[in-house]
Amino acid sequence: MQKRKVAVIGGALDLGAGRRGVDMGPSAIRYAGLDDRLARLGLECSDWGNVETVVPEATASGDPSARFLTEIKNACERIARRVAAVAKEGSIPVVLGGDHSIALGTLGGLAATHGAGGVLWFDAHGDLNTPATSPSGNVHGMPLAAALGLADDAFSSDAWPLPAVKPEHVFLIGVRSLDDGASWLNERSRVGAVRSSRSCPSEGPSSGSTDSTSDASGGVARRWMRRMISISIRGPSSSGSPMYHERYALWAQVGQSRVMSARTRGGLPSPGNP
Repeated sequence: MQKRKVAVIGGALDLGAGRRGVDMGPSAIRYAGLDDRLARLGLECSDWGNVETVVPEATASGDPSARFLTEIKNACERIARRVAAVAKEGSIPVVLGGDHSIALGTLGGLAATHGAGGVLWFDAHGDLNTPATSPSGNVHGMPLAAALGLADDAFSSDAWPLPAVKPEHVFLIGVRSLDDGASWLNERSRVGAVRSSRSCPSEGPSSGSTDSTSDASGGVARRWMRRMISISIRGPSSSGSPMYHERYALWAQVGQSRVMSARTRGGLPSPGNP
């Protein structure tokens, strides 16, 4: 039986965030044994390296409503072209960040190859702000709005079509914090959402009540896993990341999906052993 192929692409970028450090993510994930883990899932892994990025000390931040947007777009275009090349050869792109602004490059590259698709968005935030609504000007809070074609024209590029995803094929999981502007765009776009079990403001639509984020994520994952998963996961105590049971539900669905694996030898952690 021929092994499924995955290609790792690094986006060592932290220009989109308000804090430094997430640019170390691709190196840390590789160092933790990503290729070995993928091999244990029965996958053939190749590493396409990191795209070229810049650091904030070496460039001007530009428009305060969308800080470092030019440099972020440049990096996302490089990601998109690699993602498109990987997809065209029949492999699965696995893009490592980096802050969440890199998702525009991933979604854009897939859309350039397959047309507008869908995404499971695992994040405590909807990333549905625009330069006009963002309270901080940090672009990591804008990539989903941009991919939906709801952000500024400055996000358009020859490297991807917009919209890159269809709102009916977008689902937010674990969201518990939306700014006023992001809430308005969420309502306008009518994307689905499953709230975190932690307290969350009541703004924005929901796909309906659910007793379990895990149950909801499982159902959506089985339906849309062949589109794209975008994951924002930080440390276990971070207020900006999904809770542990939400993260475990995600890995369980990835491990059990046909996209990533037909078998999971020694693969998944148990809920009591992260």
